[in-house]
Amino acid sequence: MTRQEITRPTSIDHELPHEPAATPNWSENYVFCGFDPTQAVGFYHHMARMPYDPEIWRGAFGMMLPDGLALLGKDHGRTGAPGSGVTVGPASPSLAFVCREPFRRWEVRYDGVARLVPAAQLTRGLLRDGPTVPVRLELAFEPSTPPWGFGEGMEEETWADVHYEHPGRFEGRLRYADESLALAGTGYRDHSVGPRDVGPMLSHSWVHGEFRSGRAFQVFAAHTRPDQRFASAYVATGAALQAARVRSVPGWAGRDGDPGTFVVSLDTDDGPAEIVGRTLGQRYHWSALRPWEFAFGADLDAADSDPAGAWPVLETMAEFEWDGERGYGLVEVTRPRPA
Repeated sequence: MTRQEITRPTSIDHELPHEPAATPNWSENYVFCGFDPTQAVGFYHHMARMPYDPEIWRGAFGMMLPDGLALLGKDHGRTGAPGSGVTVGPASPSLAFVCREPFRRWEVRYDGVARLVPAAQLTRGLLRDGPTVPVRLELAFEPSTPPWGFGEGMEEETWADVHYEHPGRFEGRLRYADESLALAGTGYRDHSVGPRDVGPMLSHSWVHGEFRSGRAFQVFAAHTRPDQRFASAYVATGAALQAARVRSVPGWAGRDGDPGTFVVSLDTDDGPAEIVGRTLGQRYHWSALRPWEFAFGADLDAADSDPAGAWPVLETMAEFEWDGERGYGLVEVTRPRPA
């Protein structure tokens, strides 16, 4: 197996979809997420190539609305494949991530329909088909720091060969049903390339926060196979990124995974960083299917002994306080599976 190496961070060839590799379960994944504290609206949108046919893109559109509601849509198509006419980023039939300038400006677009459901419904099984509402989303995203790339240890992971992330800011507008909301806030994006099989993974936590001053942090900690653990973390102030060592990070808690109030504790060369977080009501659950598919909803009362079954994941917006400054971000946790 040939594993891909990250290219220069100014290369549009790395930002845009790659040519598929002749490797089992090869995939490519993009994420955009963010939170508008004024409108109390969050989002987590995921785009991926399907391992069984990497020319097919799957778009998962997820808005987290006030009052415990979620606006969700998912579709598949060849619209983001080479030769399809989409040359500036990945796209499914309704969702598109458009690269306007590599590592400097992206757009998130959605034009289609979605289910408007109580987020609590997504804890009682996979989301069923049902009534939809029309939806249009147009967001512009601009990074606030250079990209952060995961490094040593990725060669042993089962979810990607190459992965990098970018905190930043977004603004735009969401229209659904009879609602029209102007959105603005801090957000995050990532890009992964390489084989993905979630079957061997036992648990993971991904936590990041962004602040108006330009500060940001990120922690990723994965337990893959009984004897394999991986972690990557950083703190950032504007253009200055600094690697961090993980001391504590929240994990899945209780039936629904919500860690509630928690502390992210990091060590850096400049000293410790202690960030207090609390989860917000804007959230939804989904399930990771083996080797790799995204399904809205999770049966939190089902047994977790079958590694090929639906693996519950919680995405929840969070508020952070770091040295007296308030910021917002995301907590993503998976329910631990037995080794």
